[in-house]
Amino acid sequence: MPTSRELLPRRALEMFGIELSSGELERIDRFIDVLARWRTRVNLVAARSTQELIDRHVLDALALTALTRSVHVAADLGSGAGFPGIVMGITAPDTRIHLLEARERRAAFLKEVARILALDNITVWPVRSERWQGGEQAELVAVRGVRAETAAAAARSLLAIGGALALMRKEGAGHFEAQGYEEVRKMGYRLPGGERHEVLVLRLRPD
Repeated sequence: MPTSRELLPRRALEMFGIELSSGELERIDRFIDVLARWRTRVNLVAARSTQELIDRHVLDALALTALTRSVHVAADLGSGAGFPGIVMGITAPDTRIHLLEARERRAAFLKEVARILALDNITVWPVRSERWQGGEQAELVAVRGVRAETAAAAARSLLAIGGALALMRKEGAGHFEAQGYEEVRKMGYRLPGGERHEVLVLRLRPD
């Protein structure tokens, strides 16, 4: 029986149409190893096994790979354990990725992962979104596990005009509209455990 790790390249291609290189797969493995060591000290993620980490979190994060590869600057708002931000950095090495995480221990974890994996395209900011002074606006802001209304408001100051907010949520969460945004895409997918998720992409309009 193939493991979740062995199935990951095929599932990434079948679900999202993306090919993962051997180098990217190796970095994902190392990321999971670091996460397994740190989660005994810091409450990072609820997954109880490597299989669950890959099937529920890594695969979910890969839903943003094509979007991330298409822009020069992206941000992950409230990056937590690095899903999707670290995976974005691994699979889109030519994109500058800003990870915003206000919780000190989680920000320290993200910095350690970026150092160990030599992810030079990632910068970790231990601040809330409204205090970010990164010096550049993002073409893509990813948000996972945050209420849509909160995410839309927080992302507004980070996004360049015409930039996209990618809301990662469970499928069937309902219609969502936010002032100043227009929906441009919705992508649904089913994770191996049966959960159905979606990415709702909203573009920031000029005022």
